[in-house]
Amino acid sequence: MAVRPARSRPTSRCYPHIDPHVTIAVFDLDDRPDPDIIDDLEALATNFAPITTTFGTVNFGKTYLGAAKVHLSPTAELEDLRNRVVGLLGSYNLVDRNKSFPHLSLFYVNDESERTRLATQLVKDNYLTQKPGGEGYVLTACSSRDSLLQMFDGSEIWLVDCRGSVANWQRIGAPIPLDGPVSTFGPTRRN
Repeated sequence: MAVRPARSRPTSRCYPHIDPHVTIAVFDLDDRPDPDIIDDLEALATNFAPITTTFGTVNFGKTYLGAAKVHLSPTAELEDLRNRVVGLLGSYNLVDRNKSFPHLSLFYVNDESERTRLATQLVKDNYLTQKPGGEGYVLTACSSRDSLLQMFDGSEIWLVDCRGSVANWQRIGAPIPLDGPVSTFGPTRRN
């Protein structure tokens, strides 16, 4: 995301470039993954069409990776995809550590005062609108309070090595398209 408060003096860890994404699973990996994992993820992806989910409340957290994120509606298709990815990874003895599913990260900011400034500026610039009843914020499109951003279409699975700083994160292999006709129940691992 390229949006950040004007006159921001971020540290080197504030506002790294990130591609909008929904984190399906988080696991520890000491080395490159078994190549079969990618083959199995490709086979799994053929069971899923792109998945649409709706945006919920924007949350400003107290941690670097949780600085600003929007919660997503956990649709049956998204839950099915996650369960099957986690199951597949479990068959390789990889344990999911994702504690905040589903969400879409907007910003990573390590400085507490900068996180507060970011929230204030996003509201001031109309990127966020107060929810009716004052219970949090929702995203707005094109800085227009009349046009709320309501959904996200996920069309690929990425396997990403997240060791080190965000700027050094690397996708492993090519994006894996969700190219099935509809979400279906089927095997999570090829034999």
